Amino acid sequence: MKTIVGLFWSVMAGFALACAVIVFSQLLGAGSDSLGFTVWTYRYYTLSLFVSGALLTFSKPARQYWKWMLLFLLAIVLVMAIGFDAYAEPATSNLDVAANVAAMTMFLAKLVMYVVPGGVTAFYAFTAYTNLPPKPSKPVGNDA
Repeated sequence: MKTIVGLFWSVMAGFALACAVIVFSQLLGAGSDSLGFTVWTYRYYTLSLFVSGALLTFSKPARQYWKWMLLFLLAIVLVMAIGFDAYAEPATSNLDVAANVAAMTMFLAKLVMYVVPGGVTAFYAFTAYTNLPPKPSKPVGNDA
């Protein structure tokens, strides 16, 4: 990717592909419910996945960090294992350490499930943007 326009079009390509997958899966009625996603989190994950994939495809500097997609995989595994609709039972007393630990673990898992997809996408976009070649300066005055 050589220009900011290339970065823009790669993000738009990922966005368009994600929208197509979302519409197609909604028309079929498949996808989000069977995997533990709500409708909006399914859309969030799909958009993040396809924009990240487009940035990885079109940006060589972002490709150096392809292993960060393992965090995305971790978030998907957490969604399928725990789900967004799961809630921890409130502890009845402060002495119930196991219930408090379970509630804290579920909270941290949900934090990972909500933050990681957008964070990975933002990281790839930032990496692709910061590694664009600088715009050559135009000569001013008598320097031409």
